Amino acid sequence: MSWNNVTKARPCEICGKPDWCQWTEDGAARCMRPVDPPVGWRAIHTASDGGVTFRQGEPDKEFYRQPRVRVETVKPAINWNEQQSEFFQECTLEMAQQLAETLGLKMAVTLKVLGLGWCRALKCWTFPMYSDHDTVIGIRTRFPDGKKMAIKGSTAGIFMNPIPVKHYGEPVMVCEGPSDTAAMMQLGYSALGRPSCTGGTAILRSMLAGKEVVIVSDADSPGRRGAERLASELVTLCPSVKIIEPPAKDMREWLNSGATRDAVEFLINEARGKDRHVQAQQVQRQSQE
Repeated sequence: MSWNNVTKARPCEICGKPDWCQWTEDGAARCMRPVDPPVGWRAIHTASDGGVTFRQGEPDKEFYRQPRVRVETVKPAINWNEQQSEFFQECTLEMAQQLAETLGLKMAVTLKVLGLGWCRALKCWTFPMYSDHDTVIGIRTRFPDGKKMAIKGSTAGIFMNPIPVKHYGEPVMVCEGPSDTAAMMQLGYSALGRPSCTGGTAILRSMLAGKEVVIVSDADSPGRRGAERLASELVTLCPSVKIIEPPAKDMREWLNSGATRDAVEFLINEARGKDRHVQAQQVQRQSQE
């Protein structure tokens, strides 16, 4: 059966229109508009695109008028804590060591403290993202080729050792991403990780109020801008807020090239000459002008 397109000279037998629809030499018509067929035609098939095929004969009103019900499926909300627990248990210390070696970290345990897991279905490592010390709101993934994503439905949160931040030693180092956070923890610091150079600000404001903070900036323009913005948000809540920038692309790269705790302490001490309160007031005045 060969279908021909309708034209103005040969409009559709069903709707009378000169476009969209088709016809055949042996008396069939395919109409793309939901109208009742004329007397003498009956519907014999409804396609997935909504088109209805008709043959000449008594109209089959029951077939044609049968409603097509669209069923809306609502997926249940993901229990991210439960999902994290499953991934965490899948990841052995040997698997954590494999990732640690890839990242240039000597202590795989720091990755496990951050909740490192393994997603068997996606074949990738996972890191939980928190809104507070006991609430996981999303999962960051890291594939063996280094590609980083997040599981669908995740909300960006903080990478952290899941204990209340009030128990963290000071200063609390704020890094970008889980691997830089693990690098700083390897040097013996309490550390939190932002999901990006600008992400997690509201959560960090809540977590870090009253704490001495050092923001570790990546050595690029977005990293520096993000560090400055976070500092201006925290300076009215924290007794001390400083920014340091490692002499490398990021903290993990610096650690891989031989950074020590003494070297980090030197940067922190050098940063003490910067009055974050004055700078924050300047930023606030500029934004009001």
